[in-house]
Amino acid sequence: MRRYVGVGAILGVAATLSSCGVPAFDVPRDEGGPSVTHIVNRIKCELIALVKPDAFTRAELVQNNFEVGLQLSLDVNSSGELAPSFNFPQTAAYAFNFGLKYSRAHQQNFTVNLYYSMPVLAKQWDLAIADAKAKGLSEPDVFGKCPSPLETNLTGNLGIKESVELAFTAPDRAQQAKLQNNAGQFGGFVSFVVTKNVNSVGPTWTLVHFKGPGNLGTFGIVNTDKITFGFAAGGPDGSKFPDKPSDKVRDLLLQLNISQIQAR
Repeated sequence: MRRYVGVGAILGVAATLSSCGVPAFDVPRDEGGPSVTHIVNRIKCELIALVKPDAFTRAELVQNNFEVGLQLSLDVNSSGELAPSFNFPQTAAYAFNFGLKYSRAHQQNFTVNLYYSMPVLAKQWDLAIADAKAKGLSEPDVFGKCPSPLETNLTGNLGIKESVELAFTAPDRAQQAKLQNNAGQFGGFVSFVVTKNVNSVGPTWTLVHFKGPGNLGTFGIVNTDKITFGFAAGGPDGSKFPDKPSDKVRDLLLQLNISQIQAR
């Protein structure tokens, strides 16, 4: 009877592996589907915090027409392996070993580039504040607010504001007026890895002439969520975010991605 229970468990795991669907990204879900809305709102709220009137970073970011390029990359890997082993004792001195293996893996990636103008965000915040005061409010109800509750790592503190403040305190860095060419450029990335893993699961049982299956299988899902960001100054004479982002910020974002690939 135990033998049939064990075989049934093995077949059940095999069926689970063979019926695995597309793994889910580690993002909130709205109206039954995955959504990056919360992540984008988090990005915007951290950028807006840099150009509020009391932020020491506002003057340079606005006067030099800084543009921001961000790449959001969501990656999910799922894998499963069924590898039971069996031992059939034949005599006191000899046993016949038997094993089988069934494995399956799936990888999916989602990437999107986002671009913002710091002068435009500053203007939008100033207009939102003026509108809120006209309604008797101290600040806007929604605009510029960081989403809460935190539904995933990428809706938590991304550290973009802290990275910019760090860049602005770097010694010998070109600052204030007339930032030309690549002067004043900087960037970075934030990455979160969520691992869900179960190793060597399954029953172990012993009969008079049979032992198995021991370590039955391994199953794992790894979500890697990453945001790469680059800040590029257009200079005091540059345009304030035309219909499309400038080549300068596009090239900076590409350079940051190439640097990360080469560093692996």
